[in-house]
Amino acid sequence: MLERLRFYLLHAIRNMRRGGRWSTFAIFSIAAGVATVVALRSLGLAIGDSLLTNVRETNGGDIRVYTQAPFGAFDFGLQDSDVFSERDIERAEAWAQEHNASWTAYARALTLQVAKVDETTFGRPTFISSIFIDPQHYPIVGELVVEEPAGVPLSELLTGGYTIAISRNLADAQGIQVGDKVRVSRTEEPFTVVAIVPTFAEANLRNPFAAFFGFAYLSYESAPLLEIEYEPNEIAFVLPEGTPQQQIIEFGEELERLLRARATTAPEVLQQNEIAAQLIGDFIVVMGLGSLLIGGVGIMNTMLVMVRRRTNEIAAMKTFGMKGKQIAMMFFVEALLLGLLGSILGSVIGVLLGGVVNTFGETFLNQNLVWRIYPEALAYGAVLGLVTTAIFGLSPVLTAVKVRPGIILRPNETHIPRLGAIQSLLTLVVMIIAMGLVVGQILSPSFSLIGGDISEMRRDRFDISFCVREQTEETVPVTIANESSYDIVAYTYNSNCERDQFTLIEPRNEVTFTSQTPAYWIVELAEGETDAPPARPINRVYVLPPSETTATDGATGGIRVPVSNSEVANVISLTRSLSSFTTPSPHLVGIIGVAVTMLVLFILIGLLWVLLWFVGKFPSFGSVNLRLALRNLSTQRLRTATTMLALSAGMFALSSITFVGEGVREFLQFQLSDAFGGNVLVFPIPGAVGDLQMGAVNSVLQDVPVRYRTRLSFDNLNVIAIDGQRIDRFDPMSNMGVQIRETDNPAASGGTVIAGRGLTPEDRGQPVMVLTWDEVTQASGVRLNSVLTVETNDGTQLDLQVIGFVQLNGGLGSGPSNNAFIPPDVLPPSDDGFSLFAFAVDSEHVNEALVQLSSVPFLFALDVGFIDSFIKRILDQFTAVPTVVGILGLVAAAVIMVNTMALATLERQRQIGILKAIGLKGGRILRIMLIEAAIISLLAAFLGIGLSSIIISIFTSVSGTPIPLPTNAQPIAIGLVIAAIVISWLATSLSAGVAIRERVM
Repeated sequence: MLERLRFYLLHAIRNMRRGGRWSTFAIFSIAAGVATVVALRSLGLAIGDSLLTNVRETNGGDIRVYTQAPFGAFDFGLQDSDVFSERDIERAEAWAQEHNASWTAYARALTLQVAKVDETTFGRPTFISSIFIDPQHYPIVGELVVEEPAGVPLSELLTGGYTIAISRNLADAQGIQVGDKVRVSRTEEPFTVVAIVPTFAEANLRNPFAAFFGFAYLSYESAPLLEIEYEPNEIAFVLPEGTPQQQIIEFGEELERLLRARATTAPEVLQQNEIAAQLIGDFIVVMGLGSLLIGGVGIMNTMLVMVRRRTNEIAAMKTFGMKGKQIAMMFFVEALLLGLLGSILGSVIGVLLGGVVNTFGETFLNQNLVWRIYPEALAYGAVLGLVTTAIFGLSPVLTAVKVRPGIILRPNETHIPRLGAIQSLLTLVVMIIAMGLVVGQILSPSFSLIGGDISEMRRDRFDISFCVREQTEETVPVTIANESSYDIVAYTYNSNCERDQFTLIEPRNEVTFTSQTPAYWIVELAEGETDAPPARPINRVYVLPPSETTATDGATGGIRVPVSNSEVANVISLTRSLSSFTTPSPHLVGIIGVAVTMLVLFILIGLLWVLLWFVGKFPSFGSVNLRLALRNLSTQRLRTATTMLALSAGMFALSSITFVGEGVREFLQFQLSDAFGGNVLVFPIPGAVGDLQMGAVNSVLQDVPVRYRTRLSFDNLNVIAIDGQRIDRFDPMSNMGVQIRETDNPAASGGTVIAGRGLTPEDRGQPVMVLTWDEVTQASGVRLNSVLTVETNDGTQLDLQVIGFVQLNGGLGSGPSNNAFIPPDVLPPSDDGFSLFAFAVDSEHVNEALVQLSSVPFLFALDVGFIDSFIKRILDQFTAVPTVVGILGLVAAAVIMVNTMALATLERQRQIGILKAIGLKGGRILRIMLIEAAIISLLAAFLGIGLSSIIISIFTSVSGTPIPLPTNAQPIAIGLVIAAIVISWLATSLSAGVAIRERVM
C-alpha cells in the first residue's frame, strides 16, 4: 500500500515538473480562491473579536436604560417623552444604592449641528451625536482616552461653559484643531474645542450615526446655554464584579418596570453580538466561495488538458497492466498535490491580504479591527482548497480512466476521451452534493444560532400586535377553536394608532380562551396609577406567549377591550405559525443553493458560448490577424465562456456597487431639489411656525443672498364623497395626503401636468385642487371637474373641484397612494399638519446660511448635500464587504484568464509551429493572441458593466429621466474596461511568451 502511494506521489511530482508553467498556473488558480477564503475568514474572525470584546464599554455599563430608540432620538431636542423625570432619577439612585451599583445619567440627542467658524469663513454645519455628560462620572465603565491633548483627563478639560470635546472623525472632516472655535446650534456664541477623543469611544455597529458624522461631549452644565433644559434620557449602571449574567438580565428587566423604559444588558449584547459575528462571518465566507469555485474550474481545465496530452502515456500504462482505478488514483493524487500546493500558497497570500481586507471591514463595522494571523482561517482555507480540488478533479480523473489501450497503436492520431452522458450527469450530481455539503457545513453554526434564537423568541418575548382605529361601546366576545393561554398587555394609543401613553397598562393576568366559553380580553390598570380608565380608549393589545404563571379567568375591575373575531383569528394564526416553525437543514439548503447556482451558471455559460460562436462569425475586414483571432475564439468555446463569466462577474460586482451608489445619489440630488424647490431646508418644530419664528428666520438670512423662498405644508384629509356619491371609509381614496406650496420660484412644480392645468397664484383661497395621476386616483373614477367632498381634522367639510392631474417625477411622494395639491388659504388653520421651508441659495453661500439658521431656536436646517452625504456613508458601509469580495473575485478571474491563455498556447503549439514555419514572426503571433484576449476581455467588461447600467437605468427610470451611467461613475466604468484589457494582455504575455519563443525545429 505504501509503495503504491509512493509511486503515485512520485508520478504526480514528475508530471507536475513536466507540466512546468501550466502546473504553476493551476496552482495559482486554486491559490487565488484559497487566498480569498483565508482573507475573508480572517475578516470574519476579526469582526467577531471586535464585537465580543469590551462589551460592557460598548453598552455603556452592565445595564443601560434609555427612553428612546436604540440609535438615539432624531427629534427637535429633548422632549418630555424622551427623558427621565426627577422621580425616575430618584428611583434609579435608590435602586443603585440598594444593589451596591455605580451609575451615571446623561442626555443624548442627534439634532445639534457643529460648524467651524472664524472671522471670515464658515464651515459646513454637520449634524452630530451630542452627549451631555457629567465629566466626573462618564464613562461609568472603562477609561476615555483623550487623543489631544494627550494624557489629560476629560474631566479636567470639559469644565462647562462654552467648552466642547469632539470626535476624531468630526475633527478630520472639518479640519478642527484643539483651541478652534465652533458654532453649535441654538446659540450665536462660539464654543472652544478643548479635546479631541477617539472615534471608537462612541462609534460602533450600534451607533452608526456617530461613526458617519462624528459626536461631541458637552458638560450638562452647558445645556442652558443652548436653550435646552438638561434632562437625562439614558442611565448606565455598573454592578459589582462577579454578578451572574442571568441576574444582570433580571436586573435589567426590573429596571425596565421600575423606570418605565427600555434596557439593554451586557450579557444580552454579548449574546446578540455572538449571533451577529457568526452570521456575518459565515455570510462573508459564502460570498467568497465564488473565487474558490473559479479556482476549482482552473484545476479542472488544466487537468483535462493534461489528460488529453497524455493519452498515449495512459494507454501505454494500461497496456502494461495498470488498472483503471490505479490510473484514477494516480491522477487524483496529482490533483490533490496541486490543491495542497495551491492551498499553502493561497494561505500565505490570504494572510498578507488580511490587513488590506480589514480596512473594508472597518468601514462596514464602524470599529477598528486588529490584524493578526488566525490559525483557524488558515486551516479553513486549506481544507476548502483540498476539498474543492478533489471535487473538481473528479471529471479529469474519470476522463483519464476512459482512455483505451488500443490507441497506442495509432500514436499520430488525435484521441480526445470524453465522458458519456450518464457519467457526466452522475459526476455533476456528485459535485453538486459535495459542494452543497461544504456550504451546509459552513452555514451550520448560523442555522443553529438562528434556530435557537427563534426558539428562545417563541418561548419568551415574541410580541404580536394589531390596532383597532374605531371603538364601540359593546364588548365583542372572542371564541377560539383550540384552547390557548396568552399573557395580555394593553397600551393606550391615539386615533392614528400611534403610541400615546406607554406602559399605562401592565400584564397583570392571563385569560384562557376555550371553544366552550366565550371570553373577553381583560386587563388591569398599572400599579401606582389611578383606578379610573385611561383618558383614551384602549385600542391596541399585545399578545405574548404563555408565561410560567398559572392562567386565571381574569380579574375584577378590569377594562374590557373590544376587538373583532377576525383580528383575533389573525393573531392566533400568526402565533401558531411561529410556534410550528422549524429550522431547515443547513446541508439541504446548501445542496439546493448550489444546485440552483449551478443551473444559473450553466445557462449563463450557454449564452456566452452562443455569443462566442456569433462573434467568431464576424467579418475580419481584410485583417489576417483579426481573422485568426476570431477563428481561435471558435475553439474551446466552453472554456473561454467560463473565463468570460468569471471576468464579467467581477466587473458586474464592482460596477453595480458603484453605479447603484452614485445613481441613487444623483437621483436623490435631482429629486430633492425639485421636490422642495430649494437646496437649504428648514424644519420647524410642529406647531411652532408663527410670525415670530418666521421673523427670526428672515432676520438671520437678511445678509445671505437667497434667490427663492418656498413654504411647504403637509396635511391629511378624509374624502367623504366624489361627485356627491359617498365612498366607503376603507376605500384607498378615503385618506388623502395634501400639499400646500407657497413659493416665489417660477420653476417650482409638483409634477408634470398631464390633464387640465396646474395651480397658479390666482388660485389662492379658491376651492380647487390638483390630483396626482396614480393607481388610487385612476381606480377611483375621478375626472376633470369632479367635486370631492373632504373633511379636515377639525371636522370642517369642504367641496373641492379637480382642475388638473399631474404625474409626479418619481422619488418623493410617488407611489400607489393618492396625493393632492391645494392652494394656500383654502384649509382652516390646523396644528396637526407639518410645514417646512426651502431656500434656494447659491453654493458659495450655503455654509453661511446654515450657520445663521442654526442659531434660531425650535428649528434645524440642513442642505440637500447632507442627505446626499448620509446616503453615501450608508452605501459605503453596506457595500464595503461586497466591494472587497468583488475585488478578490476579479483577481481570481485574472488568474483564471492567465490559466486559460496558457492552456490555449499549450494546445496550439502545433498551430504556432506552422505559423512560424510559413514565416510569421513571434511578435505577430503574440499580437494575434493579444487581439483574441482583448476581444474576450472587452466582451466580458461590456456584459458586466452593461448589465449594471441596465439595472440602474430601470431603477432611475421612475424619475422620468433614466440614468444609465451616473456622472461620477463614468471614470470607474472606463477604469474597469481598461483594467479588463490590461488583465487580458498581461495574462497573455505571461502565458504565451514562452510558447511563441520556441523554435520550429
